[in-house]
Amino acid sequence: MSIDFDSDEAGALVETYVLAFHVSAADGDHLLHTFNGRYIDRFEERYGAWKIATRTLRNDWSKIEPIDRTMRGNWVASGRVGDSDPLWD
Repeated sequence: MSIDFDSDEAGALVETYVLAFHVSAADGDHLLHTFNGRYIDRFEERYGAWKIATRTLRNDWSKIEPIDRTMRGNWVASGRVGDSDPLWD
């Protein structure tokens, strides 16, 4: 992440890298979608809180490829409140 504040510090240009993986199914096969890019945001301070005023998503590169092998083990949903998350108490 890179933050470049305006000279009056009331706004900022922020660049944040993103790497995302998504799996989809097509005709019985599984495909891995890999996306690498950057969010280029203009933040502004409004009423004491920083908010995104504008957002651009730049695709630096992406690819789609078949998944021919997978890791062993069971998929467990994470980041969710409740019994399905092994870290949730």
